[in-house]
Amino acid sequence: MKICAVSYLNTKPFLYGLEHQIKDLEIILQIPSLCVEHFKNQNSDVALIPAGALLDFQEILLIDDFCIGANGKVDSVFLFSEQPIHNLKTIYLDNHSRTSNGLVKILANYYWKQALYFQNIPQNSDSFDFIKPSTGAVVIGDRAIKLKNHYAFIYDLAYEWKEWTGLPFVFAVWAIHPQNNYLNLIPVIKNAFAYGLSHIEEVATIWSNAFGVNKNEVLDYYQKNISYELDKTKKQALKLYLQYLANLEKNSIPNLNYC
Repeated sequence: MKICAVSYLNTKPFLYGLEHQIKDLEIILQIPSLCVEHFKNQNSDVALIPAGALLDFQEILLIDDFCIGANGKVDSVFLFSEQPIHNLKTIYLDNHSRTSNGLVKILANYYWKQALYFQNIPQNSDSFDFIKPSTGAVVIGDRAIKLKNHYAFIYDLAYEWKEWTGLPFVFAVWAIHPQNNYLNLIPVIKNAFAYGLSHIEEVATIWSNAFGVNKNEVLDYYQKNISYELDKTKKQALKLYLQYLANLEKNSIPNLNYC
């Protein structure tokens, strides 16, 4: 079985469970935007799909109960700037994630009610390189964690969404091809995810050493910032996000099926 996922810190508990519980497994690590391409091209059986990329599908089968989400501050998805949001003219987008880019556009249009110009950057550039007095940048993942104290204004996008909607946010979900020979292994995959989450302290120890940071900081991130349960409220939040994003992109909302 081939599983495509991201190498970010927030996904390590899932990867730990998969590696310790499933044999004959190939894990392919990609940035979020390439994860979905890998899945669409049938190069993986299961993939971690960014929420924004769900609009690329008319119908998709999702593995229930687990996601990458947040119920308040996520502490790894930010809009960085040197000025408050109402002083900005341009926001540079992070080329790693359609979800976070879509979220900042939704917040600007419907919540902050701020007319902004959104600028894509070259694939091999970093969005934070473009932060100037009148520009901000979306930065996600491990880079965002390391840079969060470097700027005057730090907008945690999951927190802003929660303040506006009262709902948690879903950044990514697990998808499986419906015609896949591995559908009967869905309970095994879920058990592997649960195993990884039940060994969160071990995961925090491993990756705090790898990143050279305090274990308690990593553990706090896993337990206080990331919310891994795909429950009824998160499904409601995901649906609302897709409605707003589809409206902005003049797109249609996919049929989400859960297994």
